[in-house]
Amino acid sequence: RYIADVRGSLTIEPGTVIEFKENAGLHVPTGGSISATGTSSNPIVFTRNGTVRWKGIQIVSNSVNNKLEYCNISYAGSEPQSIYYPEKSGVLCEDGSRLIMRNCTLSNIEGSAFLAPLPLNQLTFSNNTFTGNTEPVRLSDLNLKYLDDASTFSGNASNKIFAYATEITSDQMWKNPGIPVAVERNSTSGVIWVTNDLTLSPGLKLEFCDDCGIDVSGSGSLNATGTASSMIQLTAQNPIAGAWKGIGFYGSVSTNNKLEYVNIEYGGSSDWYFIGKAGNITVESDTKLRMRNSTIRNSNAYGMLISNTCTLDTLGNIFTNNPTGNVFRY
Repeated sequence: RYIADVRGSLTIEPGTVIEFKENAGLHVPTGGSISATGTSSNPIVFTRNGTVRWKGIQIVSNSVNNKLEYCNISYAGSEPQSIYYPEKSGVLCEDGSRLIMRNCTLSNIEGSAFLAPLPLNQLTFSNNTFTGNTEPVRLSDLNLKYLDDASTFSGNASNKIFAYATEITSDQMWKNPGIPVAVERNSTSGVIWVTNDLTLSPGLKLEFCDDCGIDVSGSGSLNATGTASSMIQLTAQNPIAGAWKGIGFYGSVSTNNKLEYVNIEYGGSSDWYFIGKAGNITVESDTKLRMRNSTIRNSNAYGMLISNTCTLDTLGNIFTNNPTGNVFRY
């Protein structure tokens, strides 16, 4: 087993081909850096030697010099790169690390082609191609803000981006990557706790695991504004009524709270805020919300529950197939 420890500054020239034996890999610890910058006609290649997979590239370093540009990375994922994360990966960025990854192709990787399960210091991510992998990307939801809308994903066994639910501790805008984003449980919770401003781009599709949800509280806000031709979808990974918890708003008085051209479905697995009733949306404790031209359907109970202390601006919404009732006011 051979791991190259990059403790200084490593520069790799365009056109270089590096082949790794079984379970070999590249590790960039704190104090080291990797600058692998190829060109469109002369990419850098990281791949296996023979027919057995290699381990991958592990980046711990916070160096501004960490770059993977015009690199082809393939056939990695022989075993997990870190004792802290069980997933196999092609490129692993650890907590607080930094990387520029542009115009790269990650292919035929076992596990997650790109893995960043904890918040990064900085990631520049654009125009990458993911194909033939077990899954293309798995990361903390706090790293979704770095993803672009120009990378391409095709031919992966699970053609989704997987995101671990955490607390949104800074303002975020999540772009539409063109494939679903599957929200997963972290070690303690499956709820995205929105305590800052979260903006969802038109066309974005979030699929929630069982009993996962979004909670918008206090100083947090949720601005989900789609269009008639590019609606935002908030749905379940398992598309049955009551699969996920839904959206809860509690004491959020921000005028940024908007649900416009959004499809919300299959919620109501459990109640929010101990009110004893469940649905796709719960609006509680003086929250302000603008909701227009949205569809609320296929819940396990109510379409929407609204406290009388809340302020809503609604127009053109459609409620359907909510068995206990479309709207419950209390």
